[in-house]
Amino acid sequence: MSIFKTMGNIVNKEGYAALFKGVTASMIGVIHPLVFFPIYESSKFYLKNNFEEPGADKLSTKYLLLSTVVSKVIASSVSYPHEVLRSRMMYEKVTADGIK
Repeated sequence: MSIFKTMGNIVNKEGYAALFKGVTASMIGVIHPLVFFPIYESSKFYLKNNFEEPGADKLSTKYLLLSTVVSKVIASSVSYPHEVLRSRMMYEKVTADGIK
């Protein structure tokens, strides 16, 4: 089935607004990369300037790994409520439809 046929079926059965169901939860999901990348880039810059030898071209692997892990933990902590929200919304939809 083509994408346009599927979109037509959704619009015919549920209305045009059905194409945008869940857009709010998806937009909240954008928080993760919005938090991760700035922290990641600034921590790399900080670690290179403060812990690498002067004149080093690149950040060493251990500091790159540290920057990645710290950024991921912070971003995941900030955006985790989105996962709970999305799971609850899906669960409520399933139970409201009578599917268990």
